[in-house]
Amino acid sequence: MKGIRYYVNSECGAITEIKTCYASLHSSKAHLHNEISIGIIEKGSCNLEVYNKNYFLEEKTILIIPNEIIHKCSPTDLKNWSFKMIYINEEWLKNGFYKNSEIIFKSWML
Repeated sequence: MKGIRYYVNSECGAITEIKTCYASLHSSKAHLHNEISIGIIEKGSCNLEVYNKNYFLEEKTILIIPNEIIHKCSPTDLKNWSFKMIYINEEWLKNGFYKNSEIIFKSWML
């Protein structure tokens, strides 16, 4: 199956979005996201450009792109290409980790 699918969760006022892409070129132009991007290349490979540096990424590679970072991703073979990305709101993530970290830290100190 070819194409792009989005799954969106907007609980607690924060939006978390998952994108799956198979054999479809979504964006090969330089762009950025307001959210932190975490992804995995499931099939194939791509060239990722960040800060005018190129990185060759292969199948089973996990990548994290901080929010507001301009990047460009180009698959090397569009017919042999699939990936999944999750986009997470930075403030929501910080709040969750800071709160949980504080609780965990305090319980270790007792």
